[in-house]
Amino acid sequence: MEADQAEDSERDGDGDGDRDGGGKKKKKKGDSGGRSVETLFKVLYRNHVELTAIADTKANIMVGINGLLTSVSLGAVLPRIAESDAQWLAPAILLILGCGVSLACAILSARPRVSTSQVSLDDMRSHRANLMFFGHFTKLTPDDYALGLRELIDNADLLREQMARDIHQLGFVLTRKYRLLWASYTALLVTVVASIGSALALSLFA
Repeated sequence: MEADQAEDSERDGDGDGDRDGGGKKKKKKGDSGGRSVETLFKVLYRNHVELTAIADTKANIMVGINGLLTSVSLGAVLPRIAESDAQWLAPAILLILGCGVSLACAILSARPRVSTSQVSLDDMRSHRANLMFFGHFTKLTPDDYALGLRELIDNADLLREQMARDIHQLGFVLTRKYRLLWASYTALLVTVVASIGSALALSLFA
């Protein structure tokens, strides 16, 4: 019995040690938000990767659609119209030109951009270049790249700042992609509406 009471009192003491003066349990201190920051960067990078994949998929769709419309118009429709009735040349040419503009915007959206400027480790340290971008760090020697990574790993604040700058630059790339996609979709929409409208006008008033 005495052993059991001693064990119970020891458990009560341990439980009281986890509580403050008001009877509330003490909250364990975290690692200064380290996990929260890590989760934040993971979510941001994942969102950028997913949005980039969506943009590239949309660009590929627009390239296929416009390429098909242009090929059919140039190879089959346009020669027959020129031989039979020249008045239908205007809608066909309008369709070809509009699809060409839309196709160009889609290709520019999907085309990768590679930096051609020379960078050094000092540029990385002064934030004039990005150590996390392959177009920049491939211009460094292996020793400079390893040294730059070591400096980032040893300095948590510098690492987070570099990651934040990298995400900001990725945002610019995404903005360019989606602006070109918007132009591609808009050009195709205007082209189709204008071509159909001109064809209907010719058929009604010719």
